[in-house]
Amino acid sequence: MYALTTGLLRTFHDVLGHRVAERTAVLAEQLASPDPGARLDAVRMSGELIRTWRGDHTRLLLLLACQLTTADLEVATEAAGVLEACHPIANPARDALAAHVDAQRAAHGPDLWTAPDARLRKSHQAAVRALARLGDTRALPSLLAALDGDVDAWRAIQVARHLPQAAEELVPRLGEHLRGLDLSQEWTTMSANALLAALAALDDPAAIEVVVDTLGTAQRHEQHGVTTSVLKTLGAFGPAAAGARETIRALTTHTDAHVRPAAVAALWAVGGDPAEVMPLLLGLKKRPPFSSWPAWTRRCRRCGACTP
Repeated sequence: MYALTTGLLRTFHDVLGHRVAERTAVLAEQLASPDPGARLDAVRMSGELIRTWRGDHTRLLLLLACQLTTADLEVATEAAGVLEACHPIANPARDALAAHVDAQRAAHGPDLWTAPDARLRKSHQAAVRALARLGDTRALPSLLAALDGDVDAWRAIQVARHLPQAAEELVPRLGEHLRGLDLSQEWTTMSANALLAALAALDDPAAIEVVVDTLGTAQRHEQHGVTTSVLKTLGAFGPAAAGARETIRALTTHTDAHVRPAAVAALWAVGGDPAEVMPLLLGLKKRPPFSSWPAWTRRCRRCGACTP
């Protein structure tokens, strides 16, 4: 969907440049257009303005929030996406987002996150994610439905970290998803890392057991990327993860260039002995002799071709 005026209006905004007030006034008129294509352009241009130029964007954020209730789901979804992307300053739209999410659930049922209508589902998910990014627990029912139903759960996992006040409900579900991953498959690495990041941000010691179990599984399958993420997660828990100290210590001599420093950092964070950790830190600074580097890294500095 697009408007015939798209190119002209983009040129006009480019000419206005840093004049935020004038551009906001133009966008307000665009957002009031009866043409969905024009409003969709305005939503996208509003996001670009907010992300590019400093200023008081309260009016624009509230105007974007008004687009959530439009009958055109594409415009509503785009507006929610902009509010999510701009979440550090989107607090003025918080109540409008919450009211919209509640109204959607009241109209279409508590399982709206998994609705068979793809456009409706996408619109609801976008609004829920935007609300969750603001740390608002009114997004929680839909996030729990996502995690329990395992439909587009990854979209809920990405924003769960912003609701530490709901850790008691989120952590067990995130832990179950983490346990359910088949780490023998390389493609699960991204999912594991996202779950670990969420658990670290929620900072609930109840997650430590599943995180430690994941460390053992990742080692068995030589998933060094996941192992590194687990170590960072344990480090984030600090002394609460002291029970994993021996497991972490065993990895401080790992040959992988990412696992070893992550293990040393985690050992220090969970309460390692300075007398033990300092030599490990100094060891990380030592570089192997030039002659032991792989051939492709030992190129002559003069010609860049021959190997000394």
